[in-house]
Amino acid sequence: MNIKQYFIVIAILVAVGFGLSMFFSKSTASLVLDYGNGEVRKFTGEVTAYMTVLDALSASSKGDDFKVEYSENKQSSKSISIDGKNPVIIKLNGRLVQLNMISETMIAHGDLIEIELHE
Repeated sequence: MNIKQYFIVIAILVAVGFGLSMFFSKSTASLVLDYGNGEVRKFTGEVTAYMTVLDALSASSKGDDFKVEYSENKQSSKSISIDGKNPVIIKLNGRLVQLNMISETMIAHGDLIEIELHE
């Protein structure tokens, strides 16, 4: 095997190794809840296919000690409370997400969801 073939084999092995590590690594996203009184809670969890902002919030609540209540009526009016507080601002990667879109806005690996709450 000459030096050129050797480097080609090494390059292929590195590419396959990188591809396999990406395939088997878990995709994660982060959620930050700011209660507005100095209390801030942070969560990181696995992202699944077609996961929305609401799904991530619900999944985080199951792993920790906070309650999420979400409702939608026939007129498509939506409401949510987290530990009895209403979100003032919901952001995904620094961009505002309207309350009526949290059940439709998809998240992906590396995303940051930030939610500011008030009484």
